[in-house]
Amino acid sequence: MPGVLLPPELLNHIFWYVSGQKGVLRVRGRYFDPLLNITHVCHAWREVALASAALWTTIDLVRPHSAKKYLERSKQLPISIIARDKALLRSDVREAVLELALREASRIREIILQETPSNRPVHYQHVKWCISNIQASTTPDLRHLHISFDRLQWVVSGPLFQGNPASLQILWLKNCPIDWPWLTRMINLTQVTLEFNPGSSVNYGINDILDALSRMPQLRELNIYFINVIGIVSIFPTEVALPNLEQLNLTIASKGCLPFIDSLLLPPRTTVNLCFPTPRPREDEDISRLKSTLLRHYSRQNDHTRSTPPFRGLYISNRALDSNLVEFSAFHHGSDASRGSTKLSAFRLTFALPGSTSIRGWLEWMLSELPFQDVDTVAVEGKPDSFGEDDFGFLHHPNVRPCNVVLIGSAVRLFSDAIGAHGSSQDNFLLIHLPALTRLDIVRADLKSPSQYGPAAADRLVCGLNRIKQERLAAGRPLPISIHATECKIDRATALKLDVEIHDRDSMMMNQQRQSPRLRQRAGG
Repeated sequence: MPGVLLPPELLNHIFWYVSGQKGVLRVRGRYFDPLLNITHVCHAWREVALASAALWTTIDLVRPHSAKKYLERSKQLPISIIARDKALLRSDVREAVLELALREASRIREIILQETPSNRPVHYQHVKWCISNIQASTTPDLRHLHISFDRLQWVVSGPLFQGNPASLQILWLKNCPIDWPWLTRMINLTQVTLEFNPGSSVNYGINDILDALSRMPQLRELNIYFINVIGIVSIFPTEVALPNLEQLNLTIASKGCLPFIDSLLLPPRTTVNLCFPTPRPREDEDISRLKSTLLRHYSRQNDHTRSTPPFRGLYISNRALDSNLVEFSAFHHGSDASRGSTKLSAFRLTFALPGSTSIRGWLEWMLSELPFQDVDTVAVEGKPDSFGEDDFGFLHHPNVRPCNVVLIGSAVRLFSDAIGAHGSSQDNFLLIHLPALTRLDIVRADLKSPSQYGPAAADRLVCGLNRIKQERLAAGRPLPISIHATECKIDRATALKLDVEIHDRDSMMMNQQRQSPRLRQRAGG
């Protein structure tokens, strides 16, 4: 058959792709494991599949009977055990997890137990029973434990197991109770993710968290999502040092985020992502503290004795918390260590705020009060009702001189309104002038014509860009502007009108069998 002629290298790529697909194939009420089916295509395919023991090391327990074949074919390599969806509701699956773990304890490196929305939720006690028995029976070299519940486990407490967790290196818990002293026993733990559903209002004392972190200097990545940090710092007169931390992600739905981050001493290379209720400029009493917190960490990164800025990104988010939040990221494009200065040269914005909130005012406060300078790259991603065209006025701030503007999703329509003439609203709207703009990137946007919003965004965009070009000609600076599109819906006529360079040729050509030679050549770029 034709498949026999495929070279083993190509077959291996195909088999690895199949092995990465979740779940099983269901045909007429029967379940099939795609990877097992491959071994029944022909002798040549079977030989290639069985020759790679690593191909069979991820054992998904949706169908426990297939696990035995996976165990045999993985030989003595380390294995991962996975149970997703409704599998954990069944006692045979839970028993299979335990049986495998007891028999192959020395080989287990990863256990992933993941519940998804269901009318019959998996109980925390079931998972705790499995893990506790594994640890009580032997001490496996378990390095990665991922436990995820769809619903918060309110009525239970205590750690997942009482055994020795020293081998764990990666721990991911979602909607599980957290025992902070238990975490400190994991002396090799380098990556921790603790996550809860948005709005779950889980409270933890700031001193308990800081006490645990003070005993975990080996951490390289810490992710905490959607908890309330309560109380005041009372037992730590000095900062808690995390000398090996490379990434810190905090989503804290309370004002306890500021004293918490102020209590941490982070190394220069740490990337910090913060998400917390953001104060309103000139209205909230915490605004001065927010400024001092951000400046304090920024001053560390500006240490002239270091050649690499400590914080490569700073992120403040608004999603899933409340309406008084704004999100941005600042990134470093370069540094001048000899002069003790670091240049922040990119700015990423994502908004989901009601119209009553002044996004522009908040941004201009940030740009004025924090040490931004010569921001040359601006990316905007926003919903139509959250980021208005007038909010693009922050591009006129003296610390912003964008050469590259990136528009994601519906932001292209808002930007088109901001730079082009669009009806009577122009009388009371200040047009945006971008004298340094040389590149415009459009990502995941609908540029097809006609549009449900009236004149197509592409038409308004062309009008605005022509105005900018005319302003440059009048000033004696005829700089060109290149337009690049990625993952966009765009027809041939619009692409030619914008003279756009398309970076995902296949998706562009999907519904276009015939094109002009010029478009085909540019799309291939």
